[in-house]
Amino acid sequence: MFRPCFLPAVFFSTFRHAKKSFLFFFLLLAFVVATVLIYQILFLEGSDHLAQHSESRQRWNSLEEWQKKLRYKLKQGKLTSNKTFSLCPSLSVKKVSSLTSSSCRLPKVRQEACALAKSVFSTDPRNQTCNSTQINSCKVKKTAWGLPKIECHTTSCGSSDIISVGFIDPEDGSVSWKHFSFLQDVEKTLNNYVQTTPTDAYFPFAFLRCDEFWNPTAKTQLFILPPRSVSAEKPRWKSNKKLINVNIILIDSVSRPHFYRSLPQTVKALRSINSNSSSLVLDFELFHAIKQRTFESINALFSGELSDAKEFINPVPVKAGHEKSGRRIQSLDSALSNFVNMLASHPNTLSIVLSDHGNTYGFYPQTMEGRFEVFQPHLFMIIPKRVQNLLGRNKIRMLKQNQGRLVSIVDLHHTLMAIAEEFGDEQLPQNLGLFRQIPSNRTCDDLGLPKSTLCICQGWVTKVNRNSFHFIIAEFALGQLNNKIQSQFLENFQAKRPHSGFGSCQRLRGEAFDNIEEKWLGEVLTVTLDIFVQRQEIFSVTVQVTSGSVLMDMKLTQFTRVSSYGSYQTCTDKGVDPRLCVCKDGLSIYYSATTGNLLFTENGNHLKAKEPQTTMWQHDGDVFHSVTKADNLHESCLFMLLREHKSGVVLEAANSCSFVTYTIDLDLSLSNMRISERVPLHKELGPGVIHFLLAINQLDPNINWSWKYTVNFSWKMVPVN
Repeated sequence: MFRPCFLPAVFFSTFRHAKKSFLFFFLLLAFVVATVLIYQILFLEGSDHLAQHSESRQRWNSLEEWQKKLRYKLKQGKLTSNKTFSLCPSLSVKKVSSLTSSSCRLPKVRQEACALAKSVFSTDPRNQTCNSTQINSCKVKKTAWGLPKIECHTTSCGSSDIISVGFIDPEDGSVSWKHFSFLQDVEKTLNNYVQTTPTDAYFPFAFLRCDEFWNPTAKTQLFILPPRSVSAEKPRWKSNKKLINVNIILIDSVSRPHFYRSLPQTVKALRSINSNSSSLVLDFELFHAIKQRTFESINALFSGELSDAKEFINPVPVKAGHEKSGRRIQSLDSALSNFVNMLASHPNTLSIVLSDHGNTYGFYPQTMEGRFEVFQPHLFMIIPKRVQNLLGRNKIRMLKQNQGRLVSIVDLHHTLMAIAEEFGDEQLPQNLGLFRQIPSNRTCDDLGLPKSTLCICQGWVTKVNRNSFHFIIAEFALGQLNNKIQSQFLENFQAKRPHSGFGSCQRLRGEAFDNIEEKWLGEVLTVTLDIFVQRQEIFSVTVQVTSGSVLMDMKLTQFTRVSSYGSYQTCTDKGVDPRLCVCKDGLSIYYSATTGNLLFTENGNHLKAKEPQTTMWQHDGDVFHSVTKADNLHESCLFMLLREHKSGVVLEAANSCSFVTYTIDLDLSLSNMRISERVPLHKELGPGVIHFLLAINQLDPNINWSWKYTVNFSWKMVPVN
C-alpha cells in the first residue's frame, strides 16, 4: 500500500526542481542578451559620440586661459544654435513689447551668446531648494497682562553646539551675531532686545541659527518679533483719503534677462496675473542701472541724487560678496512665484520688484552681452485693481507708456515721492517721475549716468576695429593705472624708506586689449576698451581725447575691474584700491613695526626683502607686443623707458636704485606728432619708482613722423635707515 504512493511523489518533486532550473536558465539567458544589446547601443553604435565627447573634453581641458575658453564656448554655441527656433528667451510678461515707442533700442543679442548663457545658467532642480532646514526654536506668547514674551524650546536644534542670534545693526544695516550655548540665554537676549531697544533702532525680526561644527548654518529661522508700538497724536479730524501701501522687493545683482532665464515659475506667475486677473503687471524694459554697485543705486532710490554734494568717508564696508555662478537665484523661484501671486491679491498694495544691477562677477559678465546685462536690471510693478483706481486712469496710462522708455532708479524715486505727496500729509517737490510722460528720444546723457556706466542703448557708442592709435590709448590707460597703484602704495608706506614703488600689488603688464568702442561729442573723442594684464585679469578703461594741433589732452576718466578681485583683498597693500591689485602668486606683504623693513610671506614663510630692492621692469617682457627699450641716463640708476608702436611711442622714467632720488625735466622736439601732456614735464623719481610720463602719437597718417627727447636731471642721496 505504501510503495505505489512513493513513486509519484519522487516524480513530482523531480519535475518541480527541473521547472525551477529551467526558469533560472531562461532568466540568465535574458540577462546576457540584454547586456549585449545595451553594450552595442552604448559602446558600438554610440562610439563615435563618445569619442567626440572625449576629444571635446580634452580640447576644453587644454584651454587654460579664460579667453580661449570663452571663444571655444561661443564657437560651440554657434555650432549648436543653428536651429529653426531661437535660443534667446522671450523677455516680456505681455504679448506685445513696448519698445516700439522709444528711440533707445537694446543691442541685438547673438544666438551664440544665448546658447552660452543657456549652458552657463542651465536650470538645475537641485537649485530649486535650499540645503538649510527651517526650525521653530522660539515663539512669541502673551503673558497674563497681555505683554509679549518669547519662549524657546530645546528640541529644535537637536545636538547643535552653538545657537546664534542675529540682529540688524541700525548704523549700517549689517547683521550682528551673538552666540550662545544655552537656550535660556537666547530667550533672555531676545526678550531684552524687545523690551529695551530704542524705537528708532528696533527691527521687528531676528535670525536664529543652529551652528553645528561640521555643518554651519544647517538650520535657520527668520524669527518675527512683536511690533513696537509708536505713540502718535490722534488727528482732530478723520481723513477721507484712501491710502496705498508700497511694498518694495530688491533682488541684488540680477539683470532683466537673467530674471527671465532663471525664474521661470515667477515669470509664468507674472504672465498669468496679467492674463487672468484684474491686477496689472508692468515690466520696464529699458530700466537702466546707475552703477554696478548697490550703494549708489540705493542712495539714488532714497535721495533721488546720483552722487553726494561732498565726498565723505563711507562707514559701510564694501565686500566682494556677489555670487559667481549666477545659479543660486534659482532657489528663490518657487517662493517668489507664490509671493507675487499673493501680492496681486492685496487690494491696497502697490508692489515693486527690482534689482540694482546685473551680476558683475563670474564668467558670463566678461562677454560683451554679459557686460550690457550688468547695466540692465529688472523693474516690475504689480498693481491690483483697487490701486489702479486710486492712482487714476492718467497715471496708469503713463506707467504703461513708460514701460518702453529709458528710465532709471531716480525716476522710481520721484514716483514714490509723488505717491507720498498725493496720499500723505506732507507737501513735497513736484516731480511725477514715471507718472509723467518720459520723452521717447531720451538718451543716456539725459540720465546723467556716471562715466563708468555702459549705456545699454544700441548705437550709443560705436564698436570699432583695432587700429594703431588704440595701442597708444591702451598704453596711456595702463600707465595711469600703474601710476595710481604706485602713488597709493607710496603714500601709505609705513617704513622709513621704500625699496620699490610697488609692493604686493604688482605693476600691471599689458598683454592685449579688445572690445573697443568710440564716441564723438564735438571735438572730444571717448574711447572705451578692455585691457588684459597678467594672470588673465581684465580692466575696462575709458580715455577721453580732446582734439588739438599738438596737445591731445588725454585723460583716464574711469576704470572698472571686470575680472574678480575678491581673492586679492587679503594681500592688497595698505591704501591701495583693491580693484587695482594683482598680487604675485602665493605672495603677501607686510611691514615690520619694529625694524621698518619691508617683509614678505611666501606660502606662509617669512622672507626679508633684499637690499637694495630694484625695479622689475627689466623682466616685464613685451607690453602690447612692443619691446621696452631702456636708455641708461645715469649710473645704471636712472633710465628712460621707450616703447614704440606703428604710429607713436610712450615714455616712462625709472629709478632702479634704492639710495637716490632723481628730479627730471623732460622736453620734446616733434615732427608731425601730438602729445598727451604739456612739456616741459617736471617729475621727481623716488627710490624704485617707475613713472609713466606721456604718450606721443602721429598727427597726420600720410606724413612721416619723428621725435627726440632731452632730459635734464639732478639727484640727491637718500639717507640710509
